[in-house]
Amino acid sequence: KPEILKKKRVILHEGQMDVIAATNAGFMESICTMGTALTESQALNLKKYSTQAIICYDADKAGIAASKKAINIFKKVGMGISLVLLPIGMDPDEFVKKYGPDAYVKYFDSHILNEYQYYFETAFLNKDLSDYTNIESIKYEIFQIIASLTSQTAKEAYLSRLAERLQASITSIISDYNTYCNINPSTQSVEISSDDINNSNNIEAVDVNNQFKKIYELRLLMYARSSREKAMWIDSRISNYLEGFSELNRSIWISLINHYYYQYAQFDDSLFCDLLTEDQRKKYLNNIEQIRNSTESYDDQDLEFCIEKLKEMDLKEKNRQLSKQIVTSLDEETIKKKLAEKFKNKKKLDQSRRK
Repeated sequence: KPEILKKKRVILHEGQMDVIAATNAGFMESICTMGTALTESQALNLKKYSTQAIICYDADKAGIAASKKAINIFKKVGMGISLVLLPIGMDPDEFVKKYGPDAYVKYFDSHILNEYQYYFETAFLNKDLSDYTNIESIKYEIFQIIASLTSQTAKEAYLSRLAERLQASITSIISDYNTYCNINPSTQSVEISSDDINNSNNIEAVDVNNQFKKIYELRLLMYARSSREKAMWIDSRISNYLEGFSELNRSIWISLINHYYYQYAQFDDSLFCDLLTEDQRKKYLNNIEQIRNSTESYDDQDLEFCIEKLKEMDLKEKNRQLSKQIVTSLDEETIKKKLAEKFKNKKKLDQSRRK
């Protein structure tokens, strides 16, 4: 109880051996339901000590089903929920025995998901993506999750991530989701439609990924705020792709890397804001507010995802500019050069999508 009060959270496991393993790894706020289903009265009892619960059940069919029931119970009593999705076929005791306590701590801390992320990830477990019926099953399951979200930004983010995981075009995923919403009238479709894109005079100019751009921009800025070392590492990865940022956020990024971290080792909001212009400051503060409402968690996989998406948007932006130059140019050699450059960028985009 003292550890739960101190850590302001409780970690819920299935069995005693899991609690012993987690405790030996340093998670003293661990408890278990002794292999039985969580009850509402137990959740109310836990709420006396903490309003935050982390569910860490096995990643098998029974464990996932039990986790989803526990989510509903904790929500019913008004507790905040996170979940840790363990590797398939492993519980905490087996993980610690195989890899050691330090590895378990590292894994646990970097794999805390919110309930929507958990539903998203478990939809893919044990599914063969070469089987069309499995893909349809995954889409239906995740469309149910997306439909329950109230944030349009969050809906778009999950649709984009679903397209990435299924290696499908975002337009086809949005079209399928809107069809799902038409069949289920209580759900809300997204504002972007494949018809909008197909009816455009210039398909490249209507870049659906731009609808999601600010999410990647904001998250990269948030990662860079964590430390100078992290910021410089990210910048080394994206310095050639800054056209992927919108204009103001690009200027904010440059101010952070080239001006703020040149003077200071640790990040401080007030000091950083002092370096910004009025327009940059307003935009930055708006960024902070938006990211606070995000349902996403931060981890290395997400950071890599954001970097890759920024690269894609940079290449798309460069190709849009090249298209304009090709149309307006009267010099044949210039046109050939621009076309070759555009083809090279498209090849990079195709390679990025296949990763």
